[in-house]
Amino acid sequence: MRRRNIKKIFKLIQKFYKNILPQLPQKSTNRGRPRKYSDVLILSLAVLKELLGLSFRETLEIGTMYFNKVPSLRDFHYRVLQLEEIIKHLINFIHDTLQCEIESIIVDGTGIGFKKHTTLNWMRGTYVRQIKNHVRCEVVLTKGKYKLFQYVEVGKAYSSEIKLLKKLLKKIELKGKKFIADKLYDVKWLREYLKKRGIKEVIKIRKRAIGRKEVDYEEYKERNEIEGLFGNIKTKLGGYVYAYREDMARIQALIKFLLYNLYVAYIFLFTKLCIDITNFIEIHIKIYKFYIIPCKIRKNA
Repeated sequence: MRRRNIKKIFKLIQKFYKNILPQLPQKSTNRGRPRKYSDVLILSLAVLKELLGLSFRETLEIGTMYFNKVPSLRDFHYRVLQLEEIIKHLINFIHDTLQCEIESIIVDGTGIGFKKHTTLNWMRGTYVRQIKNHVRCEVVLTKGKYKLFQYVEVGKAYSSEIKLLKKLLKKIELKGKKFIADKLYDVKWLREYLKKRGIKEVIKIRKRAIGRKEVDYEEYKERNEIEGLFGNIKTKLGGYVYAYREDMARIQALIKFLLYNLYVAYIFLFTKLCIDITNFIEIHIKIYKFYIIPCKIRKNA
């Protein structure tokens, strides 16, 4: 994520948010005071926080450089907690807008840590082991013209990835030529789901599987690409979020995946603009060669 024009990222968020408005659940406006700050502003500030690795207070201070008015610390924290569905819809909408001719669907899970400590259910001697808590992210990556996240589902620490995938598939429909995953996803209902949709399964079989062939390694090694993306995101945006509460950690984890899709969208729009400019220049060079230059020759003659 070398190119980091923050103002253009804010414009992209505003553009995509307008398109997903009809898909969002409508909330009752009969109770409570009207909102002073839009969801776009709150989401832009949350993206700025995660992009630069800031605290909530620092985000509001730097936010005054980009926006005329920013919310109070209390309002900002409260409104960020309500963004989960909006972020999921944005990730999916950016994918559906940019992606075409999907070759491969790659599914895997990863964990994003946060500050709260949790105790394990087993003891080592008289010591109950404590570890840093995390949220489990179930991610669907598609490969076509671009590599994009189609959807991300978030759960508690050590959540079952199969259950998260089942929950995820109720919200989206998989489309592509092949489905790549490790042997954790070698379950009957998923194989039937893929067969109904005509998607080739490239799932590593479990040891006790009988009567099924092992997957082709050349196809299966594409799964390394999602692991590489997880590594890039955690290297550049951090594999850890500064949150004490699980619900806030879920939001900040989702923003990391949203930022990747926004980055791809930014490059797509930038390259498209460059292509349009070069086409415009080429057309005008042709006009100059075939029309303007002969006219000059005639005048000189």
